Amino acid sequence: DSNGRPILLYRSALHTPGRVDPVLFCRYITQQTEKAILQYKLGTEVESCVLVDRIGSGLKNQDPALLRELVPIILNHYPYQVGKVYIAPISPTFNVIWGILKLLLDESAKKRFVLCDG
Repeated sequence: DSNGRPILLYRSALHTPGRVDPVLFCRYITQQTEKAILQYKLGTEVESCVLVDRIGSGLKNQDPALLRELVPIILNHYPYQVGKVYIAPISPTFNVIWGILKLLLDESAKKRFVLCDG
């Protein structure tokens, strides 16, 4: 991005809950994050920028089991690797999920999220 951060694009419409075991998915994310820490110096010299593309995403793509596994890993082990998270477009369904998710975040983490309409 314009701040020199590596960008991770996540297209939530392509996610099918149950297709991949949440524990295995979290292991993959952990492996990729550790690789990026070495390659890009994430968390020490630079933070990443995450773009969550929700176009076409709906209830069928929501995966609470995955979130229960993934959120604690990110919060406890990688809190400084992500500089900004842009999520678009948001919807009433997403607002419900966000209302629950933000309860798990401290103020510093909440400030990293940018919710975009349309």
